[in-house]
Amino acid sequence: MSEGDKRTITDKIFELKDEYMALKSEIDFTDELDPMMYPELLRIRKELSCLSIDLAKETSKYVRESIRLEGLIELNRYKEQTRRISVGEKIGSAEAAARSIDETEKQSYTLNKGLAKTGEMILKQVNEILFSLRQEISIFKKEYESFANS
Repeated sequence: MSEGDKRTITDKIFELKDEYMALKSEIDFTDELDPMMYPELLRIRKELSCLSIDLAKETSKYVRESIRLEGLIELNRYKEQTRRISVGEKIGSAEAAARSIDETEKQSYTLNKGLAKTGEMILKQVNEILFSLRQEISIFKKEYESFANS
């Protein structure tokens, strides 16, 4: 990867997925296995595994931040509600007013929660692709072993 590479982790994952799907299509519709496909499968698996770890780290940041913001929103809501009640406002109206504050934190929370969910969904798909890659690699390995033993 070059220094000027501005692609995101997910961009790279989707590019590798496309590479793998093209290679898999070629494998599925070819009678003989091309020996050069084996190193390509290994490379894709290695890169995808590394990107999976990077995405998991990134996703965990969003999960942690959404949990932090959720706590902050609740704390600020409680503080505002308590302040309003202490100056004589009725509980119901104090509660309603307290819910309307913290719009910035709520937006941030929603964004982080959404990014975390997206990351989790992509990770599930990456795991499915890695499983499929392992199967293809296993087939190639057996093919090479039988070829080498004959």
